[in-house]
Amino acid sequence: MSKLHHHITIGFLLLAGMLFNADLSAQQAWGELTVIGNKTGQTQLKTSEARNIFRAKTTTWPNKISVTIALPSPQAHTAEPVARLIYGTNPASVQKFWLLQVFQGRSTPPSFFDTDQDLIQFVQKTPGAIGVIASSTPVPPTLTIISIQN
Repeated sequence: MSKLHHHITIGFLLLAGMLFNADLSAQQAWGELTVIGNKTGQTQLKTSEARNIFRAKTTTWPNKISVTIALPSPQAHTAEPVARLIYGTNPASVQKFWLLQVFQGRSTPPSFFDTDQDLIQFVQKTPGAIGVIASSTPVPPTLTIISIQN
């Protein structure tokens, strides 16, 4: 095996390992969170679909009900993993993202909640709502758990 071929092989293996680890860490991070919905018609979403919904790129469910987003506030214990996984940033930048969306007239802002219980109550009262809570928080049977697939 030539030196160049050996370096290319090693480079490819390192890249494949990094991609596998990134995918694995994303799965582990989603494991910290539970996505819940009310009358969304969905029981699972691909990661890209979930991100499109939470970034207001998808605004209507397949059942024609409008999407309403519920997110943890920057003070909530789930704010950091939600900001990292869905928006690729920190909680303060998520707030800036939404201010810009609303200012530009692109979408309606999400509702932000300090506790999982407040977020759950909002989703329960709002058909078409989707939210993110800690996976350790019990989900009422009236809500649907939406699993996130890669």
